[in-house]
Amino acid sequence: MLIARIIGVVLILSMCSTVNAQKVNYTPFFTMIGRNFKVSDSVKNNCNWQYAVVLVKTNLKGKITSSSVVNDNAPNEMKTAFSFLNNYTFPTNYKFSNKQIAFYYSISNPQVCIPKDSDIKILPEEAISKVLADYHRIKQQYPHAVIIPEIRSQGYYPKEID
Repeated sequence: MLIARIIGVVLILSMCSTVNAQKVNYTPFFTMIGRNFKVSDSVKNNCNWQYAVVLVKTNLKGKITSSSVVNDNAPNEMKTAFSFLNNYTFPTNYKFSNKQIAFYYSISNPQVCIPKDSDIKILPEEAISKVLADYHRIKQQYPHAVIIPEIRSQGYYPKEID
């Protein structure tokens, strides 16, 4: 189910992205996020779908000056977990000078989550709808915002849980 959700979102995002955004290799940016993104075991063990649509703003030199999680349903801890992005400077070939940039990041934890009766099951079409609604709100507020057309997640496995 998670795979179908991710594939669906990837397909939709690739259709929504700008041509310029598709030419950029975002691997170094997401590698840096993977190294620095930290959440507690309680978030890692939560079986509900946990994702963040992150909006960052850059200055004229492409340096991130602010970051925020725009989806209301993100756990509070996830909303603050991206503060390490502040002061990151994008490479000049990204052409992210004085821009708003949005991206999707989620927690992939099916091997470590602890199921509860209260877990909310999300269907793939609901997941796609939620992410697209978040991106739509961003585009309404910032028509020239760049939406990074990649789906990235932080995976957690049993050996990583304390």
